[in-house]
Amino acid sequence: DGMAPKLLYTVPADDATEIASNGKIILTFDENIKLTDKARAMLEGTIVTPTASGKTGIVEYKGLAYSTNYGFVLSSGSVSDLSGNVLNEDISITFKTKDRPAIAKRLYDFVVPRDGSCHRRCQCQGNEEH
Repeated sequence: DGMAPKLLYTVPADDATEIASNGKIILTFDENIKLTDKARAMLEGTIVTPTASGKTGIVEYKGLAYSTNYGFVLSSGSVSDLSGNVLNEDISITFKTKDRPAIAKRLYDFVVPRDGSCHRRCQCQGNEEH
């Protein structure tokens, strides 16, 4: 057809918030794609490895910091259709990860005696270790 693949949408979407710190960046195109020999992707300055399957490009990531803005770039010339028509523009998206989950404090009805005696209901008379 003589036309390079067109990006339809991304997950996460550009400027998305509340994104998990472990996951995938998914790029969906209008036709089946393949990665070129020049394929290069960066996630906030770190090289990441893209894969392609059907109409989808995928980059897996893990261990991103909470409450942090990230930028992803798939460099120009990284993707072509199956006929060899290369997409000659960068694909860039930014997103922000979720806040650190808050750990809810709980009230416990549990007391450990200072004398080290048994704190469970048992038959040990406080002389055995548990």
